Amino acid sequence: MIINYSDEEVVHKTPSIFLAGPSPRDTGLTSWRVEATRILQELGFLGVVYVPEQKDRIQFDYLNQVSWEQEALTACDVIVFWVPRNMKTFPALTTNIEFGQWIPSGKCVYGRPDKSEKNRYLDWFYKEHTGKEHFNTLEEALKEAIIIANQKAEKTLSAKMFFTSDTHFSQRKSIEMSRRPFYGVSEMDDTIVSNWNKMVGKNDTVYHLGDFGKYEVAKRLNGNIVLVMGNYEQEDMWERFGGDFKLFSRYLKDLEFSDVIEKSCEIEIAGIEGEKVHLTHKPLDCKDNQLNLFGHIHEKCLIKEFGVNVGIDNFHFRPASTEDIIFYKNAIHYYDKHVFSSKKDLKKLSKD
Repeated sequence: MIINYSDEEVVHKTPSIFLAGPSPRDTGLTSWRVEATRILQELGFLGVVYVPEQKDRIQFDYLNQVSWEQEALTACDVIVFWVPRNMKTFPALTTNIEFGQWIPSGKCVYGRPDKSEKNRYLDWFYKEHTGKEHFNTLEEALKEAIIIANQKAEKTLSAKMFFTSDTHFSQRKSIEMSRRPFYGVSEMDDTIVSNWNKMVGKNDTVYHLGDFGKYEVAKRLNGNIVLVMGNYEQEDMWERFGGDFKLFSRYLKDLEFSDVIEKSCEIEIAGIEGEKVHLTHKPLDCKDNQLNLFGHIHEKCLIKEFGVNVGIDNFHFRPASTEDIIFYKNAIHYYDKHVFSSKKDLKKLSKD
């Protein structure tokens, strides 16, 4: 078991449990989290336990603490809200706010001792959102948290990763410009949605590298969709929200996108060891000496020397799998110079 304190870097591993609730204001008081970590060890939990307290308590920075907590709360599989409220020593006022913020996430377990003060609303709010009664002992709350965290970890480990770009849902222009074999946008949308959902499970992740099209179609698609913005999204962000990325991102997440990335990102792909893969929309934004996945040019050129075009036109109107990416990555190394060279270079090669 890894105990991750707030004066350490956030450890991103699964399964993981965040211990939320009141922290002692007086250094002479013992934190309830000491007992919680002991119980978790005795129960055989093998994951990460996020403890929002400093390990050494040498120097406290409020903004760093808040930043750490937000990152860990987002990363964890389960948030255990244990609230032994005492209005003199453990008032737990910030806990109330966090409780209201994170209950809608669906990953909260809540409990309190019988003598805890002023918890009636939290009791009601928890039951209203989960249909469950609160736990009366810390051990029972932690047992429930372990079950949920391990179940989520199993789903995460079995989850797959896919890549696509330029779906242009409900945009007729793409049918004409890329000569897509559809009579209209309804047929195009239905075909892509059907192909997508046959491949992608509900717990899988799909990186969409821009030019999504009609955003509402995301609600029909399986998986967690991470959108790396393309030129269409960039234009839309300026038209709708004056270029405010935070507002645009919030708008898309309300339409069931899992995450939104403004320009590019780097990820690790199982089966491609020792290097990170760069994801971006335009091939012009790709990086040298690195595998890139990109879109933008639709069916124009499946591979470049620097990467793979995951545009949906190139993969029979379905997302590309991790296996597809690994295949083309390996293939690139075997292609000779005739595949990637310019016409001028080919003339020189023919003379040689």
